[in-house]
Amino acid sequence: MTEENKKVENQEEMLHLEPSQEVDFQAVESKTEEVNTESKVEEPKTEEVVKPTVEEKKKEEEKKLHKTSPKIFVLLAAIILIVISFIGYYAFASNPKRILISSIDSLNKKMNSLNTELSQFQTNIGDNFTMNGTMTMKINSDVLDAYETMGLYPELTQMLTNLENTEFNYEYQQNKDDKTLYFNFIPTLNGQELTNITYYNENSNQYLLIKEIAEEYLKLENFDIFDSVQQANIDDYNYIVDVVKDSLYQHVTKDDFEESNVKIKVDGKDKEVKKVALVLNAERANELLDQVINDLKKDKEANKIMNRISPEFKNYQKQEIDGTDDSELNFITYVTKFSHEPLKYALTITDSYTKKESGLAYTDGEIKEFEVIENEKVIGTMEIKGDIENFEITLKDENGKSLGTGKGSYKESKSNFDLSLNMDQNMILACHINAQKEGDQTNTTFQCEIISNDNQTLLSLELADTNTLKEGTDVTVNIENSREFTEEDSQKLSIWLQQLLANYLVTQ
Repeated sequence: MTEENKKVENQEEMLHLEPSQEVDFQAVESKTEEVNTESKVEEPKTEEVVKPTVEEKKKEEEKKLHKTSPKIFVLLAAIILIVISFIGYYAFASNPKRILISSIDSLNKKMNSLNTELSQFQTNIGDNFTMNGTMTMKINSDVLDAYETMGLYPELTQMLTNLENTEFNYEYQQNKDDKTLYFNFIPTLNGQELTNITYYNENSNQYLLIKEIAEEYLKLENFDIFDSVQQANIDDYNYIVDVVKDSLYQHVTKDDFEESNVKIKVDGKDKEVKKVALVLNAERANELLDQVINDLKKDKEANKIMNRISPEFKNYQKQEIDGTDDSELNFITYVTKFSHEPLKYALTITDSYTKKESGLAYTDGEIKEFEVIENEKVIGTMEIKGDIENFEITLKDENGKSLGTGKGSYKESKSNFDLSLNMDQNMILACHINAQKEGDQTNTTFQCEIISNDNQTLLSLELADTNTLKEGTDVTVNIENSREFTEEDSQKLSIWLQQLLANYLVTQ
């Protein structure tokens, strides 16, 4: 066979090759059906899986992407918003001015919480009441007993004996509505009245009656006892705090603050915190105080409250500061690094002349700590565990050595407190207070003694008080014939005191 014939034969064979896989499936399917029709032998039918084309796959994926995209965008947007919120919160909360205000808020909440706890134990007697009571005392001493046996210090021994035989009777009445206060005090030794003292205050006018000095009431200098003693209620207090906070936030600047990262102990564990200190020299502190006072005066309600608490508030004037005065005030807050939660507060003052720094610090943990600071060093610590209903106290020196312990409880009808102090290596001061209320009557006992290391009682004092409280007053005082207190009355007062003491130095 010639080469040309071979070529022709090869070309004919190529025409009978199987078609490419990339063919129209519909055409193949049609042809297959024709072949099966012509065939007389029936074969089991099989379902052909129709594979999607590349274009159809692409369209399907695009549909899925369109459905999923909104969800992804929402998720991404939420994450971005959360991140921005955290960044915004951190920038907002880390502002030293904001930390100062949040610290004041935190301290104020604790004061409100303490006031709420204490209020549940207060009587419902109101502002107008009468109290009648009797107090007695006992004094013991192993040392004085030994002196008495030896005939030493007889006058001191006699005075202590007479004090033990004295009853101190008193009556106290107050009426805030009428602005009257009445107090009567009568010591009785072995049933004999030693003297009778009456103090009376009506609308800030003071009067004193002691029969050994004068038969009539003696008028003293005016004293606004109710305005001075009266405390603002909790709402007034919170209102003033809010005004002061707003004023401080407006007037302090970033230049007034110093910030650093330090370590402090909270509940006995080291904690890394941020220290934010408001540092004010004498001139800046005086300027800031003046701005706060002016803001209190501008606010009508705050001005009213402040004048009620302190009548001298209306007379406040900015003080002139000596240019050489380099005293410094620091209000320091220690906060957690991210959330800026206050954990510790400190207030220190550096005196311009002595150059001595002194101050107090408070750590708010499971264990409450109060520290006394001197020249950046803690010289004493008081730790408090528990709450007002049941608490324990530990006192420590600058080296952490225990100086004493205390424990107590405060309940509606009964309270007690025990304290033990290490005076030195040889002596301990132990005190105990117990109060129990039954109806309108309250019985209180106060005991305090100094004990040597060999368990000898060097001195023991016990005071017992029983008083009855009732609502309302019935003060009847005649001050029509009262007169001014004179120099001659002052001399008589001195003689009266000497005679009163002399009664306790002689045998009754």
